[in-house]
Formats: sequence, structure tokens, C-alpha cells
Amino acid sequence: MLVSSKFCSDNIRLLFTILEKTTYPEIKCTILVHCSDLLTRFPNIVEPWSPRLYGMLKDPLVEVRKKAFFALANLILRDMIRAHSHISEMAACLIDENHEVSDMCLNFFERMAQKENNLVNVIPDIFTHLVRMDQINEEQLRFILKFLFDLIDNSKRMENLVDRFCCKYTPDENFRLNRNITYCLSLINYNEKVLKKLREKFPMYQHHLHDAEIYSTFKQILAECAKTKAGKADLKPLVTEIENCIASVFEINEDGQPARPPPVPKSAKKARNKPKKKSGKKQASESEDTSEEDYSPKKKTVRKKSARRRSSS
Repeated sequence: MLVSSKFCSDNIRLLFTILEKTTYPEIKCTILVHCSDLLTRFPNIVEPWSPRLYGMLKDPLVEVRKKAFFALANLILRDMIRAHSHISEMAACLIDENHEVSDMCLNFFERMAQKENNLVNVIPDIFTHLVRMDQINEEQLRFILKFLFDLIDNSKRMENLVDRFCCKYTPDENFRLNRNITYCLSLINYNEKVLKKLREKFPMYQHHLHDAEIYSTFKQILAECAKTKAGKADLKPLVTEIENCIASVFEINEDGQPARPPPVPKSAKKARNKPKKKSGKKQASESEDTSEEDYSPKKKTVRKKSARRRSSS
């Protein structure tokens, strides 16, 4: 298949059928390793089959999941395949029950964040797919989102993120979706332009402010912005303008009577969840070629971190 494009084209379906149906993990791992070579050699033939590679990230065998993640990570970092919607399957590996897989995933997204705008462009798509996964609970979803947003350094792209997430609000009462959209907005670093975009998109989320959690989260966003001075710009006038817009939503209810905003829960914490594990950014390798060990952190480091958590608790 590496020698002949015709032979590769004629047998590519058979190859992936074997990958999915074989009961021998050694065969699966071998195919996954060499799929990277095949895609490099004949990208137009193999790339349409890449969703089957992402499917291997859900394999019950840890070794298969590791080989699949390693192959996909190398292909994406080398720009051999685009990080499209299926990358949400890789993001879900952050909560994999196996620590080696989750650590490989952590290191991959740290490297991806160092490539210009790559991570910013895919976060909205990752969110859209993750929020539909029934196997991911609320705590896991917000842990993944918090980790990804923390990796973004480019404040110039935050305005685009506010735009794209506000457009995801639905007119129906899909509470899980709309609450998590608001949670994502709370993870953004606001400056004058970004806050103006949030004010501009007010009509898209004003009807959801009657939900106590959404209302509380927006109040927290504005409270933090009021304390922050972004450069030379004072954000308080913009904060006041958005607060007045929110207050106007509760002026009159459907019966023509004055409406009250939903109560803010006393136990409500800041929208920023603390991740279960910390990870400092690692410097990217100057070479595009990576080895599987590059995605696995040193065991000593992990032990130190766990020891600190035990001592603090």
C-alpha cells in the first residue's frame, strides 16, 4: 500500500475493516502506527478514513487508545490532517480513566496551543460536541473546558470567541447547553473590545437571564470586569451599560407587573472550576517529529504533585 496508490486505494477499506473487527490488540496497534505513514504518503486516499482513527480512542484496551492518540497527535501537529470537529474525541481523553492517556492528551493540547490560533479556532466545535456526549457529566465537561480556555494566551481572539459562543444560545429551554455556554463566557479574559462584543450580543442571551445560574454567572462576569482595568481603558462604563440592559429584562413580566431577578445562590462560587490536576506549560520541541514518550510526563513530577495534594488536604 505504501508503494502503489492504486493498491492503497483498492485495499484501504479492507485495512480499516480489519482495524475495527480484529480481536488482536497487536494487529490494531500495528495498523494504527502505519496509518500515519500511509496518510503521509497518500493523504487524499487515507484522510477521508481519519474518523475511523478517532473511533479507536474509545477502544476498551488502553494500549490501543494510546497508539491511536499518538498517531492522531503527530498527524495534527505536523499539519497532515486538520483539527476539525472530531478533535472533541481527543479532548474527551482528558478524563480518560487511564492516567497515561489523559497525560498524553494534556501535553498534546499544550503543544497545540503554541501553534498560532489552532486551539482558539477549534474550542467552539469541541464544546458543541462535548456538550452532546451523554457519557460526560457536568463536572467533567467543565474541567475540560476550563483546561482548554486556560491555554489561550491571545487576547485578540477573545472577541471572536464571545461572538461564536453567544451565537450558540438556543431559543428553547435547553438549560444544560445554555448554562454551559454562559460558563464558557465566564472563562474569557475581558478587555474593552471583548466586553463591547458581549454588550453587542445581548439580544442573544437576554431571554435566558431568568435562569438563576445564568443570571448569577453574568453578574460574576461583570463584577470581575468592574474590578479590572484593561490597559488604559476603564471597563466600568461598559459594565454599567450591560448591567442596565440586564435590569431592563426584569422591569415588567408577562402579567404587566414588575419582575424580580432570580436570586443568586449564596453557595454560588465563581464560575471558574479548579481543575483536578495542575500542569505548567512545557516548551514545545523545535522539531516537528515527536516520540510517544514526549506525551508522557515524568513519574517523579506526578508523585510530587500528588504528595502536595495529600499534604494540603
